[in-house]
Amino acid sequence: MLQDSYGGRGILTWGLAPVSHPDSTPMRELYHQLNCTLGTVSMASNSSFFCPLTLRGGLGRRPSAPSAFPYLNYDPSLWYHSSSVLALALDALTLPYRLHRDSVPMWQMADSLAVSGRKVVAAYGAVPLPMMQGSSLPDALTACTEALPWKPLSACPEPDNGRLYGQWATLKGYEGQRLTRSEFSY
Repeated sequence: MLQDSYGGRGILTWGLAPVSHPDSTPMRELYHQLNCTLGTVSMASNSSFFCPLTLRGGLGRRPSAPSAFPYLNYDPSLWYHSSSVLALALDALTLPYRLHRDSVPMWQMADSLAVSGRKVVAAYGAVPLPMMQGSSLPDALTACTEALPWKPLSACPEPDNGRLYGQWATLKGYEGQRLTRSEFSY
């Protein structure tokens, strides 16, 4: 119905899945997996893009461990903890087209992320980004020698080969920090 009423507009869909279900049995887990699969196919076919958000580590039968954020104290099995992290992520993900000034049209965001007919996209986040007061963003990213600080927030993370089809980044709460280095070192 949305496609009929708003043809040519971007329809962005964000699906949410809990980390665990209370009183779960193997049969209920199978039903949850089937519902997630059918929902993903339906949402992807009726949207410009679909981003399934969860901290579960995947929607398969044996998902990996839930996303762990080293600077955040939360229990991913508690729905109010995981939903607050996903709400923060959803706020940051939708910010580019919700700004009052210098906003990006929703269709432009959808077109840049859903390239070559791709419908299902992944989201990553660093909650919080490890950036010290007075430092710059390049310095904070350079300090991450072992691995980048963002963790998957989607049920379908990108392959580990490092290829990206499209990317958007949102930084919030960095009024006093510099996003570029003030001096160059060669």
